[in-house]
Amino acid sequence: MAVFVPAAQLDIQTRTEEGYWLVEVRGDIDLSNVDALEAELGRLSNGAIVLDLSQVDFIDCSGVALLFRTAGRLTVGAVSSAVERVLRPCGVEMDLRSSS
Repeated sequence: MAVFVPAAQLDIQTRTEEGYWLVEVRGDIDLSNVDALEAELGRLSNGAIVLDLSQVDFIDCSGVALLFRTAGRLTVGAVSSAVERVLRPCGVEMDLRSSS
């Protein structure tokens, strides 16, 4: 019996700030949607990138792997407590401004 698992809800908003791109992510980051986030980050070729994960409720290993693949290209800014619990033991460098 096949089981259909719908893609997790993910909202990505990108805007320019003073000299950098701010990418705000809301929802869950997992295998079903990490490609959309990676594509958005890849689209931003010029300038620094700050990734705001303060509204992310869940991140799985595919999301963590994306952060490792993009290391040096972006700064992880504000994070939710759920994301911090996953990233801190993984050794991901963060400019921690936890929202919770």
